[in-house]
Amino acid sequence: MAEGDIEYRYVAEEARSRMVGVLELSEFYKALKRWCDFEGFSDGSSGGGKLFNEIMYKHIDKGGGVANVDIVWEVRKPSGSPYITYYIKIIWLLIGISKVEVVADGKKVKRDKGDFEIRMSARLEKDFKKMKGGFFGLKSLKRTWEKFLMKDEIEDHEEELRRKFMSLQKFVRDWFEQHIQSPTGYPFETPSSFPSA
Repeated sequence: MAEGDIEYRYVAEEARSRMVGVLELSEFYKALKRWCDFEGFSDGSSGGGKLFNEIMYKHIDKGGGVANVDIVWEVRKPSGSPYITYYIKIIWLLIGISKVEVVADGKKVKRDKGDFEIRMSARLEKDFKKMKGGFFGLKSLKRTWEKFLMKDEIEDHEEELRRKFMSLQKFVRDWFEQHIQSPTGYPFETPSSFPSA
């Protein structure tokens, strides 16, 4: 995919992790943000700066203390190459979220009950404007650069982003499995599992 002088190469088009149950949503939100900080997908500021962007937060009150919440994060990380950036999109789909009281460590505490789904995709962004010489306005020269001159470097960056993406998927799955509170165990689905290599 291309947009002007920026082209995208998807490493993972969509992966999903889903659980239904009771979760401390605010802690999960903070933990996922910390993962982004730790992995270099933000500049560490509270707003995240230009690398971490919460581009949407939509809270729809359904009445009776129940809500649906949609959140979209776009996070970027410099790759070390001046013209390649790692990009991950994280979509939160939280359906039928309500506050419930549960017992944790012998104490009654408030938690969030509902259907929690996280969708993620990852891509490389290649910015040809940043190439030396400025001759990359011609499509054929872009292809030559990509196929012959930078092929190994691009493949290395794809593999690195794939590793980061799989780490993110594992983080979300592990969090759901370790922190869900449900009398029926750990309901957990992954309709689109890890991307094929």
